[in-house]
Amino acid sequence: MPQPLNDGLACPQCGDVHASARWVQLCYGPKVSSYSEDYRRYCEAITVLKRFRTKRTRMGYLARVANMRSEAAAAELRAEMLRIWTFKQGGN
Repeated sequence: MPQPLNDGLACPQCGDVHASARWVQLCYGPKVSSYSEDYRRYCEAITVLKRFRTKRTRMGYLARVANMRSEAAAAELRAEMLRIWTFKQGGN
C-alpha cells in the first residue's frame, strides 16, 4: 500500500499522518509539524522557561537532561531556550 503524501506532517514514529497533525508556527517564525521533534523540543523549552524561573534551576534541569539523554540533547534544548528567550526579549 503506498504511503500518503504527508508534506512533512507525518509522525516520526509510525510514518502516518494522524488526524490531529497540524502545522504550528513557533514564536520566532518557522512553521513545523505538531508531530515533529522540533515542536517537541520547542514545547519542552517553553515549559522549562515557565516552570524553572531562575538560572540555577534551569541549569539543574539541563544537567538532568544531559545525564538522562545526552550532552547533545541538553545543548539542543539550551539553544532552543535561548532562541525563545532572545525572541521574547525583542531580539531576532
